[in-house]
Amino acid sequence: MNDRGGAGYTILEVLLFIAVSSMMFVAAMTAMSGRQAQVEFAQSVREFEGKIQDLANDVNTGYFPKLPTIACNGSTTPVTLNFSETVAQTIGSSNDCLFVGKVLHFMQDVNSNGSIDEEERKQVVTYGLVGNRYYSPTGSVDDRVLADTLAEVRPVAVASSLAPDIADTYTLKFGVKVTKVYEVLGASEEQYSALLFLNNFAGSSTSSSVNSSQTVQAGGIRGFNDAQSESNLITAMGGVHTTVNLVSSPKLIICLEDERGKKASLQIGQQGSSGTVLKIDDYETGCN
Repeated sequence: MNDRGGAGYTILEVLLFIAVSSMMFVAAMTAMSGRQAQVEFAQSVREFEGKIQDLANDVNTGYFPKLPTIACNGSTTPVTLNFSETVAQTIGSSNDCLFVGKVLHFMQDVNSNGSIDEEERKQVVTYGLVGNRYYSPTGSVDDRVLADTLAEVRPVAVASSLAPDIADTYTLKFGVKVTKVYEVLGASEEQYSALLFLNNFAGSSTSSSVNSSQTVQAGGIRGFNDAQSESNLITAMGGVHTTVNLVSSPKLIICLEDERGKKASLQIGQQGSSGTVLKIDDYETGCN
């Protein structure tokens, strides 16, 4: 019989206990870390969905930040924005201009180097859109009427470099980034890096009504893909009345992914609406 006489544990037993305890601790910490990552990912994508919904609501309610040193001239087509005003503009001096929506710029080439880094994929830059309240078939101010189509309104994006208080940069949390933005077109898809929220347009670039009931339409800018700078976007917006692709029965999808490869998809629009559908575990297959 081996009697230790109350001498305690042997060195081997102590080492074995420490090894087992360490493995249990590592396993517990790994499980907790994985759970925390899942919670952070879900929080990030849900907050992003809330941000998208807030932007659509701003368009629906007509909210637009007022900067008194910016003048908007609606007597030109498209409107002319003057950012060099040094005195406050008189209330009502920009009545010829109309706030028509917002444009969301994903995967922006902030450094203008022709590529997108990981930090740029985590940001979404939002610009306000203003357009003409009136339209003249002949070009004369004497016969102008209320603009009633997207082509007549001719939206112009307000650049962040000239009006930083109007432009807004949103950064996704916990390392989540946008990997792809696309529209489902039957069996095919079309990718974008800029989406639009437009007020009161029903879908056609030539017959969409401005003066109908308050609704928000979602759409993308065709031919405007990854690694585009702000100046490229502003240029593209000059012809938005012909290049905009408003959603009808298809849907817009934003693909999201974190540093561990966890994915989610955010659907914007169904029948042209601005409603959202967030899918985390059963994300859209186009995000693979």
